[in-house]
Amino acid sequence: MTLLPGNRLLCLWGGTFRLFDLVDIPITTRAPSLSNSGRVSTIFNLDMSVRHVSQTYFAHNSTRITFLAPDGLRGMIIPHPTRHGDPHPTPMCVDLVLGRFHSSSADVQLGYDRAVLTNTWCVLTIMQFSWPEDPPCSVVSRKTITRKDIVDCDPTILFDTSSGRIVLSGNESEKQYMLELAPI
Repeated sequence: MTLLPGNRLLCLWGGTFRLFDLVDIPITTRAPSLSNSGRVSTIFNLDMSVRHVSQTYFAHNSTRITFLAPDGLRGMIIPHPTRHGDPHPTPMCVDLVLGRFHSSSADVQLGYDRAVLTNTWCVLTIMQFSWPEDPPCSVVSRKTITRKDIVDCDPTILFDTSSGRIVLSGNESEKQYMLELAPI
């Protein structure tokens, strides 16, 4: 659940994004009883069988979320109202990187414009992409590193989404690898 500007609440339940308008909910210091709890109307639903979701990012007067769907990496743009009392602009879903990724992804790290996925076969997929309003990347890139490139098959992944650095720390060996996402 994420509180958004304009008295809105974004929730992800069972792979579906739901956006609620909280303006009609009475403010109270006591928990409401079940018989007196009102229903909040949903102002937006997006059923995409979402599997993994990034943190929220604020850009271009909107909230942005990167998520892994069955058909690739997609992004949710939830525009913020420009003035108090204005109607809420409709959220939209955009394609960031289309393609099927392994359904058995063991670890998924999603950032605003970068993603790292590993699967149970020790394949590391690194991607860089751009949103519609941002300057395009030099290239929408996708790099795959296989088991022969990483000595330890089950590494711990630390991903700094702002710098693009990935640190792989092996479980069986004392080796650590640092990958720079920026050059790909």
